[in-house]
Amino acid sequence: MTPEKMVKRQLMKQEVMKLLNTLSKREAEIVTLHYGLDGETPRSFKEIGRMMQLSRERIRQINGIALSKLRQTNNIDNLKFYLV
Repeated sequence: MTPEKMVKRQLMKQEVMKLLNTLSKREAEIVTLHYGLDGETPRSFKEIGRMMQLSRERIRQINGIALSKLRQTNNIDNLKFYLV
């Protein structure tokens, strides 16, 4: 990996963390676990539900709410730079 790609990746991680900070702690945790943003293997709603002692359906609902919030934030535009 080139130094340029490493820097770009680090900056993208920082932007993603800023976005996650706009969510509640629970919403951020669910999104992080479901998409593997912590570097771990992405988890299913069922697995996350077991971990958090909530139903699969409730985890799906919270994830949907969190994604809606992320779509509405102005910070999402900052990530478009990395999608080239």
